[in-house]
Amino acid sequence: MGTSVERALDVLESISSSPKKAGALGEELGVHRSTMVRLLQTLDERGYVRRHPSGKWGIGFRLIAVSQQALDSMDLREIARPHLAKLSAAAGHTIHLAAREGAAVYYVDKVEGEGEVRMRSRVGAEARLHTAGVAKVIMAFAPREIQDQAIEACTFDRFTSTTIAGADELRREWALIKRRGWATDDGEQEDWINCVAVPVFDATGDAIGGLSVTAVRSIATLDDLQAHLSAILAARDSISQELGWSAPRSGRSGVSVT
Repeated sequence: MGTSVERALDVLESISSSPKKAGALGEELGVHRSTMVRLLQTLDERGYVRRHPSGKWGIGFRLIAVSQQALDSMDLREIARPHLAKLSAAAGHTIHLAAREGAAVYYVDKVEGEGEVRMRSRVGAEARLHTAGVAKVIMAFAPREIQDQAIEACTFDRFTSTTIAGADELRREWALIKRRGWATDDGEQEDWINCVAVPVFDATGDAIGGLSVTAVRSIATLDDLQAHLSAILAARDSISQELGWSAPRSGRSGVSVT
């Protein structure tokens, strides 16, 4: 029984990258062709594989549907929590996790840094689209229609000298963030707080969330926080991979740490 299950899993993993004929699969996995055909037929009956007109076997629609259901049932906060705690312990600062709901961004988790001054941000609160690092980084990777809705909804209230003042400036900021792969909040709502934020991706490559390392400026400057970028990106990658994301072969999605 174990051998059959293992063979079935080997088949699914092999054809997930590219469809293959039964003979080629048999050779690759060391299984006689007739045995491989029977295994493929069984998987075909359950909808987990399908035969293409070329005679090659590929992933079936049932497997795609089951995979999507599994991904949909995953909770970003639950998956991210241990990674946030580990990052907070390593960096020594407060970690925020946010998620996008339509054209709005909400804080969904927060891990206070040990010894840090308590911040006003709270889970469930809406992040300001033109000041919060997590909001800016999520929207930078959002579809154009979502960005347009965000611009329409943004009031562009001015809080400090570094607050983004209007739609054109915010769009330029998004373009920079997308090229660079990470965002900052340079005291844009409270001049004594700054942060560095990165996007969190799902299986489709969409930026469904963002995480940030936040600190009081007198304790850590933006340069200090940027020094943690490798650890921040590693935490982001771990969370995203658990959500089904695969990093592009060329490296992290649109990220430059220079």
